[in-house]
Amino acid sequence: MNRDGRATDVLLYCLAAVIIGAGAAGVMDSMRYPGISTVTQDTQDTSLLGQLANPLAGVDRLHILILGSDDMDEVQGRSDTIMVLFLNPEGKRAALLSLPRDLRVEIPGHGTDKINHAYCFGGVELTHQTVERLLGIDIDYYVRADFQAFEEIVETLGGVDIQVPFRMRKHTYHGEIDLQPGLQHLNGQEALGFVRYREDSDFKRAERQQQFLRALIRQKLRLTNIHRLIKAGGVILQAVDTDIEWPIAIQLARVLKQIPPAEIMTAVAPARDHYINGIYYAELRESSFFELLDDMDDHLDRPTGHLVTVEILNGCGQPGAAAAAGALLAEAGFEVLNTANADRFSYQRTIINYNPDAEAPAQQIKQILTIDKAQMRENRSNGDGTDPELVIVLGEDFRTASASSS
Repeated sequence: MNRDGRATDVLLYCLAAVIIGAGAAGVMDSMRYPGISTVTQDTQDTSLLGQLANPLAGVDRLHILILGSDDMDEVQGRSDTIMVLFLNPEGKRAALLSLPRDLRVEIPGHGTDKINHAYCFGGVELTHQTVERLLGIDIDYYVRADFQAFEEIVETLGGVDIQVPFRMRKHTYHGEIDLQPGLQHLNGQEALGFVRYREDSDFKRAERQQQFLRALIRQKLRLTNIHRLIKAGGVILQAVDTDIEWPIAIQLARVLKQIPPAEIMTAVAPARDHYINGIYYAELRESSFFELLDDMDDHLDRPTGHLVTVEILNGCGQPGAAAAAGALLAEAGFEVLNTANADRFSYQRTIINYNPDAEAPAQQIKQILTIDKAQMRENRSNGDGTDPELVIVLGEDFRTASASSS
């Protein structure tokens, strides 16, 4: 059997499913009480949600394990998607960490093996224990699903707009993947192909899955999607296994809708290729990994309401490039202080200069501008608080990305 074709690359859609389901419940409340938070002259919230105690009040950190498994015909499979959502509900910040399915880790009771084998050995519980041991954290909740209902749900929501980075074409067990580069409106089948495509690498696929989740939350969790949210919610509730109770799920939906894209850090655990007895593993680069976890903590603990300041310089010569990039970043929640021309128009690759405490938003910019090969340079500011935290010099790679989406 071709496991590449049959594997359920469920993505982080598992979490998106719960969020949409919770959104549907919240939307039904908003239909009864126009405006999710309707306040009377007595300053009392009269909505159903307002009458419920907030189960996340005072919580400054949650960890949610997200699993996509390849269970078939009631046979326990392996988890082809493993992610952890780090959430600061009070500070309205989030980070999403993808763990490569071939990552070589210690599985309690089973020695060292690929992390996705933990699900085969002991299902959600053993995967839960394995991830906790790897990250040194307590997992609060889990979400697990397969992609049986994926296409139907995306169709119900009206599709999703996604920046496709390059031509994706491959025949698989589940159908043909054939996507053109540029900004595309994907239906259910096309969206499934986008998140399952892995011909470049599992790491890039994980990044695309994260990209999909951000787009789904940004585009679909809106009150203008009331009827679609409710319709999709019924499908989702049958397709997802989770221990998140609905009052918490609703609060999670409300929190995530309030988080600007710039405040959602996404990352893939750094690893190198490694072969043992002819078997491929992703070997964790431990020093880089622990630095990443520190960066995620710093990101989650940043002061609430802080907007990351950015200066954008046109180094590619495309008219209006700096303004176009500025509009994208402003929409994502950055504060654009200035746009101007660079010292020359011959930059091939975009350069992102960042202050030491702004590495996480610098990484986000690569994804927002679809320039994943941008050069990252850590700089020190003059210390007087007037310098932007990020200075971006746009190169030919941004010009190419912009042209492909027009």
